[in-house]
Amino acid sequence: MSEMNFLQIKISEVMSGCQLIDVLPDDVIHSLKVDSRKVYSGDWFICLKGELNDGHDFIDQALKAGAAGIIFENGKNKIHCKGIQVSNTLEFLSRLGAYWRDQVNPAVVAITGSNGKTSVKEIIAFLLEKGNAGSVCKSSGNYNNHFGVPYTLLSLKPENRFLVIEIGTNHPGEIKPLSLLASPDFAVITSVSPGHIGNFGNLENIFAEKSEIMAGLKQGGSLFVHRDIAENQIVQKKAAFYHMTIRRCDESLSLVSSDDSGIVFSFNGEEFRFSLCGKHQFYNLQLAFQVVLHMTQDEDRIKDACRQLIHFVSVKGRLQKKVFRRYNVWDDSYNANPASFAEAISFFSGISSGDVYGALGMMGELGDYSIFAHENLGHQAASVMKAVFFSCEDKKNRAAFLKGWRLVQPELPSFVSGNSDQDIENGYRFLTKYLQQGDHVLVKGSRSARMERIFKLFEEN
Repeated sequence: MSEMNFLQIKISEVMSGCQLIDVLPDDVIHSLKVDSRKVYSGDWFICLKGELNDGHDFIDQALKAGAAGIIFENGKNKIHCKGIQVSNTLEFLSRLGAYWRDQVNPAVVAITGSNGKTSVKEIIAFLLEKGNAGSVCKSSGNYNNHFGVPYTLLSLKPENRFLVIEIGTNHPGEIKPLSLLASPDFAVITSVSPGHIGNFGNLENIFAEKSEIMAGLKQGGSLFVHRDIAENQIVQKKAAFYHMTIRRCDESLSLVSSDDSGIVFSFNGEEFRFSLCGKHQFYNLQLAFQVVLHMTQDEDRIKDACRQLIHFVSVKGRLQKKVFRRYNVWDDSYNANPASFAEAISFFSGISSGDVYGALGMMGELGDYSIFAHENLGHQAASVMKAVFFSCEDKKNRAAFLKGWRLVQPELPSFVSGNSDQDIENGYRFLTKYLQQGDHVLVKGSRSARMERIFKLFEEN
């Protein structure tokens, strides 16, 4: 995340309901930090309360580092320092973000979805940036929640013409306030699938939550989606409620080929190569392309940007090939849900050289859907893979995966275990008994499974 040494927030503009302590209304916040370890002389430090830490416990550390002022909450005892006292620091962070967004006034694209939102965000930012260096600000890392969205707004630089912001959710009611905060000109729903269904109850509730990305859309704004989402009645009703236009992804781009070296696509008779792998990434590209074309209305500039897509670098953990001596190990370890697993496995069904193996981890937050989903995952994996290592602490999900695997491949080897470091090492040793030169290994699981631990073993052996 940017260090934000370019803010020009006059305190008088944001001080309503606050108490100033040794601070003048004409004073200006030039830089704001949420981590006391990153505070330098002249920075302001805001005390946020997270699940593990409370920023109020680190005020002394921030002051010793040279903080110009502290933003802290009412009711905190024995806090005597120069700064601004507020009722809720997170709400004040959002107020600062909204104010700075209005000052910079970029065109804002807000993106949500069960899968693909980070890839679509990165592709949109890439296409907009080409030929307009320095014009784009985008969400960094996983800054897509109630902390990350306002912090992303505060990372805007005065010269930024575009903001591409990701908005995530794992519980009902989270997207609407973040959409209102981002105030997008354009919104995107990349996909809707049973991710986090344990927290939502059913797929209809997930559709309803994702549709709230329209809540903050400016008058005349548009929602960009694929055809299957555009035809969903829940999305259509939400669009009618918010008086927004749904723009379906058309077929301006055509898929020419897709293999383990990337994608070839065509636009207006010219072919281009895209560095990412998998047909699902072509669909992400289609959606991103549609948004950018609508925003810029400049086909020639978009074509120039498309010629650079061969150099596009994916975010870590999104189906990236790592070659370890003899094996092709595919890192798709960032996260997983039933739909993203299906996309990854579909990609490997088209691999023409070498056999496919799996180092797979559990899928989280699926609730009552979990047993069915893991049995189905075992079934899908067995249709493509020659052997599989499945890591999961929950015995019922392990049994479900194994049942699905054996329904298709009762004779092929499988190793099902827990999720400790030793389990990961045992799984690695199981797989390497079967791997031959040129074979492929898919490494994927929910974030909590931390399947990326297996890469170190491939590196060291």
